[in-house]
Amino acid sequence: MTSSFDEFEKVFWANHGLAVVVDEAMNIFDGETALRAKRMLTEGRHQAHVVHLVAQRAVDQLNATARQQADTAFIFRIAEADAKSLAGQFGIPALAQAHLLPQYHYFAVGPCGYCKLGETTP
Repeated sequence: MTSSFDEFEKVFWANHGLAVVVDEAMNIFDGETALRAKRMLTEGRHQAHVVHLVAQRAVDQLNATARQQADTAFIFRIAEADAKSLAGQFGIPALAQAHLLPQYHYFAVGPCGYCKLGETTP
């Protein structure tokens, strides 16, 4: 675990098959790390990496490439405008109702229009 993007990137490219979690993922898409982060998302799968991005607002905080490269997205209750935007981007009309989800409920969204309602425990 590190907060240094340079250190993180060295470990990322020197290894294969990592499960990587990036919390506050919007930070890696700002400034000088933006192009390098985009490359990790688009090319990291060639090294069998699985990258998990955590963000409070996917529409504003994750760039379009990050959202498009996602194999699965877990969408919890979000702002109505964000819900409508993600519904359009993923082509899944049900996501427009994500602003109405009860606490601990989410939509799991995957390839080919897959969308399932799920629930976590507190």
